[in-house]
Amino acid sequence: MILLVAVALATTSFPPLLPTRKEVRPQIAACGIVRSRIKFGYDPVLEEYDVRIGIGPVPTRNALDCLAGVSLSSVYDIRFEDRRSQRAYEPIYKARQTALQRESDLRWLEAHHLRASLPHFDPAKESLPAFVQRLEGFCGATPGSLLTLIGPHELTLHRNLPEQIMRSHESIDCIEHAFGPSGLEEDGVSFGFVGNETDTPRP
Repeated sequence: MILLVAVALATTSFPPLLPTRKEVRPQIAACGIVRSRIKFGYDPVLEEYDVRIGIGPVPTRNALDCLAGVSLSSVYDIRFEDRRSQRAYEPIYKARQTALQRESDLRWLEAHHLRASLPHFDPAKESLPAFVQRLEGFCGATPGSLLTLIGPHELTLHRNLPEQIMRSHESIDCIEHAFGPSGLEEDGVSFGFVGNETDTPRP
């Protein structure tokens, strides 16, 4: 038995460990941030590890892009103590994050043989409610059974989903991965999970 366990452990591929503070600090410094400005912490409200960059010159765009890459490859959310740097950093981070998510979504769709047939939203030709129902059908759900509008451009899941959908999660996974590449996000539509939301649209 011990031999079998040892063989299993030896042949099992484990995911790489996330970077430690000791590894992340020089990565941040390599982006052009003086080491004395780098502070590690933990936000108990958001339950996130973070890095605070102290007051100093606003980093260049290349430096901010470098920092976004470090953040996205680690558990650390990077924040600046001065507002000018934070305002400059946020859109760069968001663009990197969206690009990574889009790549992940397209890989998922490709792996499930759905990428070629993915519907695309064109607000000039189709209303948002009509497209949402078409997307539901694409993901294997009965149109109107999965998603609900809680605002002009906000989508969430129905509170009382069919039991079959809740058990399999296949349609929900499909919606999550198809949402961005379908063009909804580019048109300003957001999608999220709202725990205590009603299905009644907001005024």
